[in-house]
Amino acid sequence: MNDLNFWFKQPFVGVLEAAYLLAQQSIPERLSHSVNETDYPPKVTAMIRLITERTGSVVRVPYKKRSTSPPSTSISNSELLELARELGITEGQPSSGKWPWGDYETDLLRLLAAAAEKHWRLYDPNDASTAPKNATVVAWLKDHGVADRNAQVMATILRADGLPTGPRT
Repeated sequence: MNDLNFWFKQPFVGVLEAAYLLAQQSIPERLSHSVNETDYPPKVTAMIRLITERTGSVVRVPYKKRSTSPPSTSISNSELLELARELGITEGQPSSGKWPWGDYETDLLRLLAAAAEKHWRLYDPNDASTAPKNATVVAWLKDHGVADRNAQVMATILRADGLPTGPRT
């Protein structure tokens, strides 16, 4: 999918997808996440280098590094937007008036909105069993780089008002 509008709204984008977008080339349906740069078109390779130099993220974590603290294989929405602006790519960039914070944004606000979309979108107030567990939301936020205490607070902020606590039947 090459809809820049779609990609610019994602809280995180894979390094390889970002490289194709910034190179303004179609993202193949089947991406091969190779560590060999010659497997990609030259413009995409140049964008991979730019992304990895600027963010420290990588296309694929080599197997031997997986047991330690591996580098990220994605970049944040703000990093993608900043790189796109520097490269003069304005098509699909979000306009002002973003929900719900207007023009003001931070990484944590973007993650809060993404967590709401991912975990609470299908919540039915008439069926408490459709509500996600706070632990699930906290784990997702922590997987996306949010500190434990912040993740707990963010999950609580997202929790539906009046939702009973404790085990669900």
